[in-house]
Amino acid sequence: MFTVVYEFRVNPGLEEVFHLHWRDVTRLIQEERKSLGSRLHRSKDGSFIAYAQWPSREMWSNPPVSSPALAKAVEQMNACLNHFEIKLELEVVDDLLTHNADSSYRKHNEASVGLRQLKPHGTHNTDESKSL
Repeated sequence: MFTVVYEFRVNPGLEEVFHLHWRDVTRLIQEERKSLGSRLHRSKDGSFIAYAQWPSREMWSNPPVSSPALAKAVEQMNACLNHFEIKLELEVVDDLLTHNADSSYRKHNEASVGLRQLKPHGTHNTDESKSL
């Protein structure tokens, strides 16, 4: 298994739009390129960090031609960014993550995405539905 870690710095005010486009891009890549999915995180400095898993480095590095839908989704996501970087390319040595353990979070997140109000960086919100 192969993992890639990405950093995204989003233009202020476009965080929610970016998040929606990231979801579209990720789903299309899963369907078209057979990735194993991705998780998106928010770092303390406000940037977004995602890691994506693939069955192999070859599947990640030799993608087929993108569909028009994927090309458009990537363009829309990139329009939200002021910085993008591939931070790490990793071969999995061992895997002790509990898979699907976060299904209650995932269901909640699926239901609330697009409806939340993001807090400015540096503020905290105890209501999970209003923050990433």
